[in-house]
Amino acid sequence: MQINRLTLAKGILSMAAISMMTGCVDDKYDLSDLDTTSQFTVKDLTIPVELKTIKLDNIIDIADDDPTIKKDTLNKGTSQEKVIYSIEKGGSIEPTEFSLGSVNVDQVPIDSVKVNVNIPADIPSGITLPIPINKSLDLNLANNAGLQKYEFNLNKIDKALESLDNIETSPITIDVELSIPDGLMIGNNEISFTDISLKLPKGLMGLTYNVDGNYDTENDILKISNIPVDNNGKAHLIISANGLSLGERGVIGTDHSLNINGEIGLESAKIQLNVSQIVIPNPFNIDIKYSVSGFSVKNFSGKINYDMDDININPISLNDLPDFLDSPETNIIIDDPVILVSLTNPVGEYGLTGSGTLNIKSNFEKESITYSGSFTLSGNESKLAFCAKDKGNSIPDGYTKIEIEGLNRILTSGNNGLPKTIDVSVSNLIFKGNVNKLPLTDLGVAKGDYSFSAPLALGNETRIIYNTTETGWGSDDLDKVNIYLIHLDALCTSNLPVNASIKIFPIDKNGKDIEVEENKELKITANTAGEQIGLNIQGKKVNGKISPIKDFDGIRIEATVTQTSNNPEALGPNLEIMLSKVRVTVSGDYTTDF
Repeated sequence: MQINRLTLAKGILSMAAISMMTGCVDDKYDLSDLDTTSQFTVKDLTIPVELKTIKLDNIIDIADDDPTIKKDTLNKGTSQEKVIYSIEKGGSIEPTEFSLGSVNVDQVPIDSVKVNVNIPADIPSGITLPIPINKSLDLNLANNAGLQKYEFNLNKIDKALESLDNIETSPITIDVELSIPDGLMIGNNEISFTDISLKLPKGLMGLTYNVDGNYDTENDILKISNIPVDNNGKAHLIISANGLSLGERGVIGTDHSLNINGEIGLESAKIQLNVSQIVIPNPFNIDIKYSVSGFSVKNFSGKINYDMDDININPISLNDLPDFLDSPETNIIIDDPVILVSLTNPVGEYGLTGSGTLNIKSNFEKESITYSGSFTLSGNESKLAFCAKDKGNSIPDGYTKIEIEGLNRILTSGNNGLPKTIDVSVSNLIFKGNVNKLPLTDLGVAKGDYSFSAPLALGNETRIIYNTTETGWGSDDLDKVNIYLIHLDALCTSNLPVNASIKIFPIDKNGKDIEVEENKELKITANTAGEQIGLNIQGKKVNGKISPIKDFDGIRIEATVTQTSNNPEALGPNLEIMLSKVRVTVSGDYTTDF
C-alpha cells in the first residue's frame, strides 16, 4: 500500500531545500558522510481496510449432517418460529442380565418305624382262629411312637434372597407304607387301616393324595378314613404337594442356606380285621416306612435384595465440537441440559421395584467431574429425564423428572475447555422388596437407550471465545512507520441475545501477536444496532518509553460472548456481530532515506 503523499509533501520540500543549500557549499568539503535519513511525524494515517462481518453462524459452520450439533426449530409454523443449536448425542444401553440361581433339595432320609397292635383278650393269638373275626384294633402310637424327624436343607441359595415366605416347587412326594405281618392276607381276608391321623411337614401347599381324606391346614394333619391292604400285605398313602408356606421359618441365614425341620408320621390309626382261618401273631407289629422325595424350588414369594452389575454406556464423545466451543478459555454453562434414559425392569411384572444411581462424568484434559442422580424403576419400563435443578423445560411427556444439582455445568471446568468425553453409567442398581412368585432362573435383562440433549441456551457465567484475523495490510511504506498508536472506529451491530466484547491485537507478518500495552475491551450489549465504538492500541511501554509497533500487518479480533442474564436464550444461526464503516488509523513517525 502507499502512504498518503499529502502527508509526506512537507518532508519532500524540506529535502529540496537541503539540496539547494549544498550548491553554495565549497566543493572542497567531503559530503559523502552526510546523513540523508529523514523522519516525519505521522498522525492518523488511514489504512484502507474492509473488515468482514463477524457472524456466529459462519464461525460454527455446522453442516446439516453434523453428528453432534443439530439445528432445532422451535414454534414451527408460527410467528415465533426460531432455529436454535442443540448438542445431541445418544445410543443404546447394553443389556445386563437379571438371574437367580436354582435351589434344589435332596431326598429326605427318614427312619422306619415299628409299632405294635393292641390285641384285646377276647381274640386268641398264636393259634388258628376257629371263627371269623371282624374287629377294629388300635395301633399303639402312644408317646409319639409313629413320628419321625425330617429336614429340608436348602443350600447355596442365591445371595440376593433374604426370605422365602412361600415357595412353589416341583412335586414333593410323600409315601407312607404300612406293612402287616406275612400270612395275614389269605383267602378272602380283608384288612385295612382306618381312622388315620397323619402329621405332615408344616406348610405344605397344593396337596393331593391317592385316597379320600381331609387336610387340616392349621395343624398340618391329614385325616384318612380307610386305606386297604393289598395282597402283598401293604397299604400305601401317597401324598403330593407343589410348595411350602414358610412364613417366619423362611428367613435365610448369612451362609445363604435354610434348614426346615419338623416331624412326620402317624399320630393315631386303627387296623380293621375282617378275617378267618389265620393265625394272629403275638406280638402283632406294623412296619411303617416314610419316604419324602427331593424337589427343586421353581419360584418364591418373599424378600429380595438383588444388586445388579453396573450398566456402562458408551461414552459421549465431544471431540467433534466446533472449534469456537472447544477453546481452552471457553466456559459453557448450559441452561437446560437433559439426559433421557429409557430402562426396562426385567422383574417389574413380579411387583419388584428397582433403584439406582445415574452417574454422569465429564472428562476434561486435567480432571473429571461427576454428577449423580438417584432414580427408581417401577413397572416393566421406566422413562427417566435427568435435568438441572429447577429446569427440565424440554422434557417430553411420559418421563419422570429427576433433578441433579449442578448438571448445567456439565460442559465446564473453569478454564479447561470442554470435556473430551462424557461417561454415563448406572450404578447401585438394586431390586429390593417383596416379590410374588419370582422364578429362580434367568429373568431377562435390563436394557434401554439414552439421549443427551443440550440446547445452546447459555446460562449465567458462560464465556465463549473465538477469534478472526484480518491481514495483508503491510507494505514497504507502512514498514517505515514507527507506529506508537493504532486507533479503530466502527459502527457495531449485534443481534446476539447475550452480551459480548471485542479485543483487538496487532499481528505481524508472521501472524503472531505484537506485544502492546493491554488494550481495553469494546463492550457490546445484546441486540445493539449501529453503536459507535472506538479503541486505541498503544505500543508497549518499556522503562516509561513507548516502544514502536513494527512489522504491522493486520489485526486479530477476539470476540468474547458472555451471559450474565438469568433468562438465557438459545443460540442459533444467523446471529452476528457486525462492524461497519470501519476506519483504522495509525500514528507515529515515518522514516525514509532520500
